Amino acid sequence: MTQYHTAMKISDLSTLSDTPVSTIKYYIRESILPKPVKTGETRGTYTIRHIERLKLIKKLQKEGLVLTKIREIVRMIDTGEENEKNDLAINASDIKSELIQSAIQLFREKGYEAVTIADIVDKLQIGCSTFYKHFKNKKELFVQCIRKIIADETAGFSLYEGSDMSATFEREVESYLEHDLLWRDMIRMLRAASTNDPDEFKAIHDEAIQLRINMYKNNIKNAVDLGVYRKIDQTLFAVMLLGIQEYCSEYYYTQMNITEAERKKIAKEANDIIHRGVLMR
Repeated sequence: MTQYHTAMKISDLSTLSDTPVSTIKYYIRESILPKPVKTGETRGTYTIRHIERLKLIKKLQKEGLVLTKIREIVRMIDTGEENEKNDLAINASDIKSELIQSAIQLFREKGYEAVTIADIVDKLQIGCSTFYKHFKNKKELFVQCIRKIIADETAGFSLYEGSDMSATFEREVESYLEHDLLWRDMIRMLRAASTNDPDEFKAIHDEAIQLRINMYKNNIKNAVDLGVYRKIDQTLFAVMLLGIQEYCSEYYYTQMNITEAERKKIAKEANDIIHRGVLMR
């Protein structure tokens, strides 16, 4: 872990923060970075606070904020005017949940790359410091959005009970159809991000797919254990179901513009084909 001096020269600050001296001076003139602590008529020292502020500036720039917006944010931080009165009315878990819900909407409307932290906090009318209390960056928020969608769908699933395999499967299909548009939009963005930046997103994409496969696999295993399903390759069947659902969703929603009634009819027919097969008996 990097050890910082409690007081340092501007040259030390430049080295530790990987920021040119000229840039540091410019940030100070523009009131984006605090002035040094004066130790003489023309001398001053810099502290950990300056390093942390430079980290924040770089993070905000990476999120797409221009310096004028960054200046507004750091001024609010410095003066304590971070809309804390709004935050006091909502507990921390509610704020995090609201951030995730708002981000899902924005990601679906604008796409992952286009959405900025500023968009998200503006939508909720909170300060950027409140955002960073809950998430390190946009990537972490995006991952939590994916996990939230999977968790919501998982909550709607039931393990097979008794021999009523078809009824349970229909409930699963209905649960899937309630969330498939969210999943389709978000996983599409995650795949694109994984292609563009595999070091950052490939592992997350693989985790999301595996979580969904495991969700189906657990139910399939239970059906096999109960004797409802014959012994089959449970992972293969789970992957097949995932593929069928995703491509059916993509086709019917984007090509056919189906109604709610048509959606339920398709779900019943899919259930029948999967469980009864297509061969004549």
